[in-house]
Amino acid sequence: MKKVKLLKFLITVIVIILIIQLFYVLYFFLFARDNKFYFDGVNSISYYEDTYYTVGSNNDNTKYYEKGKVTSYDIDFNKVKEKLYNNEFGSVYYDLSVDEESIVTVGSFEEDKKAHKNKNSRALLVKYDKEGNVLFEKTFGKLDKTSFTGIINDKDYYATGFSNSDKDKAGGAYLLKINKINGNIKWKKHFGNKKYGKYNDLVKIDNYIYTVGLYDKNIGIVSKYDLNGKLIKHVKYKYTDDIGFSSISFDDEYLYVVGSKKDSIDSKYKNAVLVKYNYDLEKKNEITYGMNKSRYNKLLIDGDKVIVIGIYKKKDYNGIISMYSKDLEEVDVVFYGNEDDDFFTDIIKVDGNYIVCGYSSYKRNYLTKFITYSNALKVLGVK
Repeated sequence: MKKVKLLKFLITVIVIILIIQLFYVLYFFLFARDNKFYFDGVNSISYYEDTYYTVGSNNDNTKYYEKGKVTSYDIDFNKVKEKLYNNEFGSVYYDLSVDEESIVTVGSFEEDKKAHKNKNSRALLVKYDKEGNVLFEKTFGKLDKTSFTGIINDKDYYATGFSNSDKDKAGGAYLLKINKINGNIKWKKHFGNKKYGKYNDLVKIDNYIYTVGLYDKNIGIVSKYDLNGKLIKHVKYKYTDDIGFSSISFDDEYLYVVGSKKDSIDSKYKNAVLVKYNYDLEKKNEITYGMNKSRYNKLLIDGDKVIVIGIYKKKDYNGIISMYSKDLEEVDVVFYGNEDDDFFTDIIKVDGNYIVCGYSSYKRNYLTKFITYSNALKVLGVK
């Protein structure tokens, strides 16, 4: 009798354990798994011979690791080809350059499980042919968090990025010259605070490279280099968010840079900002817009107008596209978004219209979006 009671007790315990395990599995697949939202976003866009090329990342895999992606679309934004960076852990592409034969992408990747856990990365440059085959791949890393952020295509490649850590080693914002044929680094220069410094974008004007980014915590920077990597001049800007200046463009006389401005280093509020400098990095003017987590991300010069895009925080995040005169007088400001979050990341001009890319949220998932605006900032199409 005692044995029967003991057996019943053991069976009851086993059943309870199985029920608990079943409940855990069901919870994971029904709830915890849902908390892993799907993400597919674009960070940069280029147009070449009736084809759009974009880079960004998505997490369409069983472990939800973001993977860097390069994608081509036809003129109507129908996807033609997509190539994901093939590594075990996370990766992302931030910028690209396209020519007749190839696509070169830059970003970062997580080297191993420890790097993924600590959110550390190495900088990554991958050159593809137009069919998506890898021509060469190069990585770079000095400190814990290292990434390439921007690239321009000249006789060689010039790339911006950062390598950040608390370690007592050379780090901060980086500018590199990279061999176009084999991807080998010809020279590299670092500048700014090793923990916070970063360069986000660059342009080449005659015999100089201009870079923008973050010098130190909440201090923006614009720098001027010669083509041998010698720092000619730099100017700091107080205060920015933790990204700093994110984009730079130019006309025949002036530089235009965008980012986000804070009134003080400890301020919780920030305004989108557009700043104008001459080629000697003397500040000429600036204009801000919005408040509370708003920023301008990218810009382009179109004749006598400056077109900028970014995000504006109301209840949710909204995309924003603004038009200014070159004297930085506001011409028009247009918001995009209803109840969902919308993030604008890049803008180009094609056939007289502005193509804005980014991503928007739908039921907690984020999907790539393309919006076509007229030169009067009227929405002509959304894909």
